[in-house]
Amino acid sequence: MIITIDGPAGSGKSTISKEVANRLNFKFFDTGAIYRAVTWFILKNNCKDDEEIKKILKNFSFDVQTDPDGNKRYFVNKQDITTEIRKNNINKKVSEIASKGYIREKILTIQRDFSKNQNAIFEGRDMSTVVFPNADIKFFLTANIKVRAKRRFKELHKIDPKISYEEVLNDLKKRDIIDSTRKYSPLKCPKDAISIDTSFLSFDKVVKKILKKIKKIDTPQFFKMKPFYGFILFIVWVIFKTLYRLKVYKSKKIPKGSAIIASNHLSYYDPIAIAASFPEEVYYLAKKSLFKKFFLGSLITKLNALPISQNIPNIYSIKTIIKILKKGKKVILFPEGKRSKDGEIQKIMPGIGYLVYLSKCLIIPTYIHGTQKIWGRNKKFPKLYGKISCVFGSPISPDFEFINKKDFINKITNKLEQSLKNLKKWCDEGFKGVPP
Repeated sequence: MIITIDGPAGSGKSTISKEVANRLNFKFFDTGAIYRAVTWFILKNNCKDDEEIKKILKNFSFDVQTDPDGNKRYFVNKQDITTEIRKNNINKKVSEIASKGYIREKILTIQRDFSKNQNAIFEGRDMSTVVFPNADIKFFLTANIKVRAKRRFKELHKIDPKISYEEVLNDLKKRDIIDSTRKYSPLKCPKDAISIDTSFLSFDKVVKKILKKIKKIDTPQFFKMKPFYGFILFIVWVIFKTLYRLKVYKSKKIPKGSAIIASNHLSYYDPIAIAASFPEEVYYLAKKSLFKKFFLGSLITKLNALPISQNIPNIYSIKTIIKILKKGKKVILFPEGKRSKDGEIQKIMPGIGYLVYLSKCLIIPTYIHGTQKIWGRNKKFPKLYGKISCVFGSPISPDFEFINKKDFINKITNKLEQSLKNLKKWCDEGFKGVPP
């Protein structure tokens, strides 16, 4: 998951981002430190024009390390510059240097490289607009300029006792103008960002506010679902959270629109666990005969069950699924065909490849962990305790060009099978980092 926190200087981005990352056990990247590092490098080399800067940037390397006390240390060409980049001479020049397009382009690559396979918070001025426009959640912090100047003065006075409040205030005014009017990546609040004015909020209140917003994206939005479905799912979610300590892991932000949620199959609990883990309404398949039973048929219909016929599964099931996918919905399928006896990923049936071929929708590889021990194949009733994890992997896109139907289906099924195996391995190795 990638979270961005943008805003002007002195709005509290860095300290707040660090604390949020610490509480979530995420990586934290102060991207302003990268621009400060470049500024330090340019000043150190006494560059006089853009041509000289472009020349020395070829030899610029940046690294971040954590010391034994948990503090970030910043390095340029293996030299520790952590203290140097916080000095006032850097403050005065960093906005000017950061406004240059070719510098932002070089740093853009560095920032995105740091984001790979990470749960991370990136703090800066253009994180949500340019660097990570598809971030899972975006924040924009603001504050009154006098409040920001007081905060920055306290910070800088420790490093340079001679600095005055007026000097800091004037520098901030200049930086605001440069940052918001520069040609490349100007500072602005994107429409999909959550804006928070930190002027009169305590540090702890801002952190709690951000954490509350982040928690919402990992929780199904029950109030946005159909009333009955949302009510039942909320009860199921509470039960699974309480009895089975349900945990949800995501490789990336769940894409909008139609998709097949393709999962391994271990237990009768699997579709319930996936539905309780997913942020929106999902559909699933049920035997056509169940819909004829008193009360049960009405109940599962309201819970988005799709009827399938055992007599003509290939035609009827495909038509049913395609119909719901064309409405932009998501359907849970178990492409192994039956529950696994030993927990290993079984061979993927080609039917799912054919469905993707017809619908051109995404596949979201999904791995359920723990349901087999709670309600396995040979158990009549489930245990009332245990631990379940639901892992959503990187979506598989059906964008294969110049390929015939048979090869397309083979490629899709092979990619899905390998993805599920990778997710299983990730779980078996201790849920470390970000799911593949």
